[in-house]
This record gives sequence, C-alpha cells and structure tokens, in this order.
Amino acid sequence: MRIHEHGVQWPSVATWYISAWITWTNGGNLYYKWTISIRSEVSDGFGWLNWSTCVYSTWIGWASATYQTTYCEVTSLAYTSDLTIRFRISDNAGNITTWGAATYLYDNSWPSMVTALSPSSGQALNTWNINLMRSWWVDTGVGLSGGYVWQISTWNTFAHILNSWSAFVTGASISSLSTWTYYRRISAYDRFGNVWAWSSWSVFTIDIVTVSFAIAGPASLSIGSLPTPESTIKVAKIFTWANDYFTIADYIWDDAWYYTTLSMGNMSNQSWNILSNNNIAVKTATGVITLSWSSNPNVVSGITWSYTTFGNSVLTFIQRNAWANGGLTWTYAISPAIEITVPELQSVGNYSGTMIYTLYPN
Repeated sequence: MRIHEHGVQWPSVATWYISAWITWTNGGNLYYKWTISIRSEVSDGFGWLNWSTCVYSTWIGWASATYQTTYCEVTSLAYTSDLTIRFRISDNAGNITTWGAATYLYDNSWPSMVTALSPSSGQALNTWNINLMRSWWVDTGVGLSGGYVWQISTWNTFAHILNSWSAFVTGASISSLSTWTYYRRISAYDRFGNVWAWSSWSVFTIDIVTVSFAIAGPASLSIGSLPTPESTIKVAKIFTWANDYFTIADYIWDDAWYYTTLSMGNMSNQSWNILSNNNIAVKTATGVITLSWSSNPNVVSGITWSYTTFGNSVLTFIQRNAWANGGLTWTYAISPAIEITVPELQSVGNYSGTMIYTLYPN
C-alpha cells in the first residue's frame, strides 16, 4: 500500500509527511511488520534538486536514499521494533531542507484469546442447524482483519478437521453436521496475520433420532360377560373398531425388512384363579389394512385366517419382507379376532391378562 502527501518544496519546506508502501493505519498510528519501504515527495520551486544529497536517517547517522525525480525513497528496511525515519535533500544552490519525521510502530503481537460461548460445552442439541457464538477479541496494535478462524472436529486433538472457515462475525451458523459428538475451537488474527493460541475446545452433541417406525395397539380388548359353563365352551370376538387395531406406522423408504410380534400371558381373576394362555387363540379378521398413504404388497400378516393358540409362543403379527418396496410407506393395521376356550367349571371372576405387541426392525 502506498500513500502520498505533500513533501518538501525547495528552498522552503512544505508540510513534511512520510508514507510507507506496506503499512496500516489504526487509531491514528502507522503500523508495519516484516520489511518496510518508505518514500517522501520532494520538489524545488527555484532551482534543480541535487539528487546526490537525498538521504535518510533512522536517528543513527545518515544514509543515501534513492532519488526518483519527485521523491526520495528507501526500500526493504528490516527492523523488528518501532521505526522513526526522516529524509532531507538540498538543491544545486546548496539550500538544505529542514527535515520532518514519521514513526511506524512494529506490530508482531497477537490478539487476545477468544472464548467459545455457545453452544456451551457439554450441551446436547436436537437440531442440525447450529449457531456457534464467540467472544470479541482485543488487538492493541494494527487491529482487525478477517477476524476469526473456526474449526470443528470429531477429535478433541483436532487431528482431523471436519469444518474450518474464517469469518469476522460474532457467530456462525452451520447445518452440515449429523448426529454425533463434536469439538469446536476458535482463534483470532490481525491484519498482519499475528495469531494467538486456539481457545480451549468446547464439546457439543447433536442427538436427533429419526423415527422410522411407530407401533400402537388397543388400550384393552374386552370379551364381555359369560355364564359359568357346565361344559367346555369356545367364545370368540372380532374387534373391528379402529381403536382396536394393532398398527405400525412405516416411515422407512429403503427395502429392509421388519416384523412385529404378539404374545399373551395367562389370564387370572381377583382370586388368582388361572385361565391358561393355551386356551387363548388369535387370528386375523381382515388381513393387512392400509390406513393411510400407499398399500404395499410386501407388508403382510404373520398370522393366518385360522386361530393360532398363544401358549408361551411369540407370534409374528405384521411383517414386511426385504423386497423392492418402491418407497411405499405409511400406516398399516390388523383387526384381530380372539377366541377363548373356557374349561368346564372354570372359577368365576373377572379375568384379565397382558398382551404384548413388539416391533423388530432390521
């Protein structure tokens, strides 16, 4: 970068100003780093300038500067401290300019450390859209630049960087992360590339469970009241109301299989008399019903149209075979029929038992 101001007019002296080609102004101060090249405009209104008298000083003796018709310059000064420099030149009549000086502050210091604010360390999030916030940093020298470097990794050593980017903002949004545990750190840099150490890492977890299935069953099924049998009888009931359905909501789009099962324990009354599950049977009254969206020929009933005794068995109920399903999804059901064999002289009472409906995904 090069900035020009008025220089010297000979033999009188106008406002003297010295500008560097590679500097930055912040808060009224001039800063530099690495090597610096500086020039000062010169002119003479009454006679020719004596180019051989173009010199500069850093307050430790004078040295020759290069004369280029309208300016003097010195290039590639290598200093690692603040630099005050002055130029002067004379004309052919021997008139020597008074000199002016400019100071450049050497900036090799880093900004303050940044603190990761949110998500707070250890926080679990149930969204893929994460807003990463950080504290401001302070630079007492040349000042701000691109600002902040963000890094996200699945390792707290940051051996593998998943995301890295620079931004001069108080926060950044990212939406490319999946369910996992992540580590985040931030650093800041100034206009000269001075970088402070990374912030302490913070950890956050994205925990989103994608529901592929959901099953539901009736809250209860009632056979009704029966007289005390004088001989063994069979009582059956078909449950056709919608709230009697055993359902599965199938949201998975791939061709994987799944199945549900139905099991039944013994029934007992308030006196702890037992009606064995060997006396309880089930069958489908409807086959598979499509309650919403798309019917799928691969979703079938695991129980038949004939009664199957529970006993201590676990019966396959609704199942989907691992065939090409064509993206067919949504809710399926079976309307059951229950048959109970009541033995002769079975003890009276209100009998109840537990029926268990279970899903087994692939």
